[in-house]
Amino acid sequence: KMSEQKLAELEAATTGQPMPVSEDDKALTAAVLMFVNAKRKDNITDKRVRILEFNLEQFVTFCTGRGKMNTADVTTADCIAYKASLTGHQNTMHKKAAAVGTFLTFCFDSQMIARNPFIKQCKVKKDDSTQKVRALDAGQFETLLAAIPKVNGTTSDAQRSALYSLVMLMRHTGLAVRDAVCIERNKFERFEQNGVTFYRVELNRAKTGAPVFGVITEAIYQAVQSGARADGRFLFIESKPTEERALDNLVATFGTLFAKLGKIADIRDANGDKQAFTSHCLRHSFVAAMLNADMPTEDVALMIGDDLVTVARHYSAFITSRQRRLTERMVAMLTAK
Repeated sequence: KMSEQKLAELEAATTGQPMPVSEDDKALTAAVLMFVNAKRKDNITDKRVRILEFNLEQFVTFCTGRGKMNTADVTTADCIAYKASLTGHQNTMHKKAAAVGTFLTFCFDSQMIARNPFIKQCKVKKDDSTQKVRALDAGQFETLLAAIPKVNGTTSDAQRSALYSLVMLMRHTGLAVRDAVCIERNKFERFEQNGVTFYRVELNRAKTGAPVFGVITEAIYQAVQSGARADGRFLFIESKPTEERALDNLVATFGTLFAKLGKIADIRDANGDKQAFTSHCLRHSFVAAMLNADMPTEDVALMIGDDLVTVARHYSAFITSRQRRLTERMVAMLTAK
């Protein structure tokens, strides 16, 4: 005879409904184990899984210290108190809190808990992607480049050169700042096509482990190399820290340079209003350029290591060429007899 567990698995597979969760699985420690095992199947790197597991172990310890042993015992007040107890670098604290939110969402989706206690902490924002996507046009990008030599204070010539190289690399590959800062020399593969030299850039995203790739011209490659270190495994850093907090601090150092650059560049939009600049604007600019060149959305998502839904929602609505084509198709459809 088929066991009750097997019957439950078969029913879940045929109906698409989540499997029933036993009372033992609702214990915090067991729920974390289930969540981590599920994440291992999502093709994220072992390192990211270990960090996630470590962060959630801290949350479980915090909750058990407050007498909360099961997932159903955790309240919004517990989540808020845990977040308030975190110390260290801002990025690290954010990641720890985000891990808890993802875990509790998993518990809710798996029917371990009737409501997600983490949800109430999130401020509901209007879903307006125009506030999120800040792509630079050609003129704004030139303004940004012209501001690099003016970045002063404690910034050295070597740092300004590295900043220029990073700006060129991120704008023309769409790499996130952490991936660009930690890029290795061997990630650039030279090839020729029709007598023209290109370089293929391939690596895995530090954030998700997803593969990303891009192609740059010889001129862009030389621009990237102009501010790179003379030798060593990495282009812009001496070595890559193995401890997550140290790596966060290293990336934050370059983030400070980008913040200085944005302030000095004083980029304005078409109305003359100040446009906020972060390093992620360079990623936005790359995606916008690819979509404007009629690159299929799914291919762009593959290139930057992001999911198709995110790219389609956050970028496509702002691409004028696609809007024009859609308008023409709709007019043709509405006027067809």
